[in-house]
Amino acid sequence: MVAGHKRDVAIATALVAAGADVKARDSQAYDLITIAAVANDVPMLRMAIASGDNTGLVTRRGRFDRSGVSRAC
Repeated sequence: MVAGHKRDVAIATALVAAGADVKARDSQAYDLITIAAVANDVPMLRMAIASGDNTGLVTRRGRFDRSGVSRAC
């Protein structure tokens, strides 16, 4: 979700309310939780979790398999 990259939680919230898929992935296979976690964007992370994004998703397989939520911890 582009709003995640722009760090605009108000737009992301409006998009989700209008039916946007919070679980959709960007071109690098990152979901909103991972985008928010990497950016250390706590409000976006909270909104993504509250909106039903998958907290256990692993975005990359390999040596450092971690979910977006574990990246934020």
